[in-house]
Amino acid sequence: DDVASDPCLHDVGFGTDSPGACAGPQLLVFLEHFVGCIDVAFFTAVILSKLLQPSPAVRFSKHFLVCDELDGKWLTIRMVRESPHQLRDCELSLQCGLITRGEGGVVTGCTEEALPLQCAFKSNLETWFVRHQIDARSPLRRERLQDLAYMNVTLKVFDTAFMQEVRLYHNYTPSTDVVYDARFEVMKSWEIQMGQAPSDRAYPAATATTSPTRQHSAPVIHGIYHTVDHAKLDAYREASDSVHVDAVPV
Repeated sequence: DDVASDPCLHDVGFGTDSPGACAGPQLLVFLEHFVGCIDVAFFTAVILSKLLQPSPAVRFSKHFLVCDELDGKWLTIRMVRESPHQLRDCELSLQCGLITRGEGGVVTGCTEEALPLQCAFKSNLETWFVRHQIDARSPLRRERLQDLAYMNVTLKVFDTAFMQEVRLYHNYTPSTDVVYDARFEVMKSWEIQMGQAPSDRAYPAATATTSPTRQHSAPVIHGIYHTVDHAKLDAYREASDSVHVDAVPV
């Protein structure tokens, strides 16, 4: 009889049959639903923000190389695109930290300077072989390479998947990441697809005024394709006098 006469026990526990009765349980259920909605909205926002944030995958070589070439001394690094979508309008900058010394070789501070690059722009990133020549205009001239404290790489690309411009950063520590007298191995190979040249019948107007010596029998290039061996990104070998400058790896 007591159970039947209690208005709070006439339902399944989510309220009462008559509004106004048992305000405590109703307030508790309201707070429970409110906190549940806040939790779902928070985790949904976090997951969507991670999924919608551009994060192009670009892998940098573990080491940077310093080698004497036939045309001078060069500092080189390399990177490769691992994103499934294209990265366009790529700009690269290289900043180095140089230790300043006072009397007696005592370290007095560290200055940051930009290293000019042989090629600082690339329209489409697949692989990038970055070179800086250590000459009279380089901040690393006159044996200042031993005062190199760090090297920061800043890569600005346009992510075609999210249609946004993003920046990527990488850092090199000379004490552990530099390799002297070495060159990167080739990691990119090209394949040219040749085809038949168009016949003279397709160009009647042109053949009427063309010299008799002109011929269309030579094959033409229909396409250029390339393959990249990502496993060779960090591969390098010792340089020798037989290595020529025109054999630049990519």
